[in-house]
Amino acid sequence: MGVSVDPPSSQSQPEIESNYQNVPSAAGDAWHQHQCLTAQPIQQVRNVWLVCHAKYPVIAIQLSTGTEFLQTMKHETLQSEHDAAAWLQETLHVVTDRSTRDVVDMTYSRRLPIKGKRSMLYLATGPASSEHCLVWNMGHVLADAFSIVQFFDYLFKTITEVPGEYDMKVNQLNYSGTFGRLPMTPYEK
Repeated sequence: MGVSVDPPSSQSQPEIESNYQNVPSAAGDAWHQHQCLTAQPIQQVRNVWLVCHAKYPVIAIQLSTGTEFLQTMKHETLQSEHDAAAWLQETLHVVTDRSTRDVVDMTYSRRLPIKGKRSMLYLATGPASSEHCLVWNMGHVLADAFSIVQFFDYLFKTITEVPGEYDMKVNQLNYSGTFGRLPMTPYEK
């Protein structure tokens, strides 16, 4: 399964780079301003995260935060560029001014700082491209040791197939068969 898309003619490289100058973080003021090194690796991670929303929907599930006995899971497809931008801003964070260890320490054993306990993906970039690291912060109810390996296998295969020169659009995502890839609760069996 490959990803084949054509770049929109209206986006120049300087415009793309300006999209990533200040990537906000939901993790607090200490993490608020992150300057990007280059557009391409960040853009590829952005694009693969969007593809995963459609093809690996467990990463986009929102868990209820109430105290009800049956916790609910909700997945919504992205309907517009506004939906995609809001979801990306909430769940994808690029960190260039902290080490990978700092990112892991910040994300480990803490409540997710976003509504609905959604997964978050952090791209921690080091001084050299060999020092880049992805940290997936998610609820254990959505992933176990085996599914984490499966997710990263899919993510790393797909990141080589998505464009790095422009932002993918919502109409380029394929949501067909999403229902069959969502988790099933014991109550649905």
